Amino acid sequence: MFNRKKGKENLRPDLVYKYRGGNDTIFERDLSSLERNYFWSSSIKALNDPCEGIINWDRFNKQSSIVADLLDSEQKKEKLLGVNKAIEGLDSTCQKAGVYSLSTTSNDELLWAHYSDSHKGFCIEYDLNILLKSYQTNRVFPFPVDYTNRPPSPEFFETRIKSNGMIKEILGFKSKRWEYEKEYRLVTDSPGIHSYNSKALKSIYFGIRMVEEHKQELMKRLKGRGVKYFQMSLSPKSYTLCHKRLVDPNGDRLTYMNYLPQIITKGKQVGFEIKEKQYWRLKKRGDITLEIEHPISESELKQFAEFIKNHLFSEADSVSMLHYLKNQEDLGIAWATSHFRNGEINVKINNFI
Repeated sequence: MFNRKKGKENLRPDLVYKYRGGNDTIFERDLSSLERNYFWSSSIKALNDPCEGIINWDRFNKQSSIVADLLDSEQKKEKLLGVNKAIEGLDSTCQKAGVYSLSTTSNDELLWAHYSDSHKGFCIEYDLNILLKSYQTNRVFPFPVDYTNRPPSPEFFETRIKSNGMIKEILGFKSKRWEYEKEYRLVTDSPGIHSYNSKALKSIYFGIRMVEEHKQELMKRLKGRGVKYFQMSLSPKSYTLCHKRLVDPNGDRLTYMNYLPQIITKGKQVGFEIKEKQYWRLKKRGDITLEIEHPISESELKQFAEFIKNHLFSEADSVSMLHYLKNQEDLGIAWATSHFRNGEINVKINNFI
């Protein structure tokens, strides 16, 4: 299923997939990132294809020189030189970008073998539209990878040179040998941690050889999110894979980001609602306003603030939180505040409210 946008290049899938490994260390790393709602965008040099970012500029440079010879003034030639420098700068920027590699299929046996530790790992299913809307202030360029026999060779007169299509030109092509991956890329402005809306996580597919202990641990730590679980298996008398829906042993009640974790409240049910949330990636600063159902202790508030910081602002250096009580009389001041600075969280309850 695809959402069709303007132009062939923007044929966007509704769902995308990420294959993950199965050994204990990698499993814990990947489960922790799922818990805290972020993905890791790799640098180009860290990707497994040494041909990443290769582009043939010969045609572009030749056409550029021809145009320069036809121009009749130094001013126009300077403008042309500026175009060339801009392209060079964009190429340099792409080399510093981050890439999150996804696929449009969840049942390819080679992907399971190569990227999920010979079927011992799992596969994550994301809602791409929610994933892309997580932080509107971030510059994320999504596109499908094209597979060709030669590196791309852009032309000077192509309109794509003037648009974000140039990023696709540099980072959106791979050799035909990689075509089985059906890759869909998110190119970020920098490598590293990138947070997303928890609702983007839709399903988890367990590999044929994934150990039961890992399955149970994953479902336990992601409980209350409405995530669907599937078990992969071999189709009878064929080389194809199929999947079957599993029952979540932790129930299907949506508690995540609706109620304080009961490990904090010692089993009590305390609801909360996110009223406003903003994040400035360049400053690594977040602001959030929350409404809590009823008062909690200072110790519980500090644990709740740590939960919010870790699950919504993983990469932030500073976070300011305003906590209001449900049906609180509007006195122009929050019931409590929490601030994360220099690796520490400080909380304050305004007792006069």
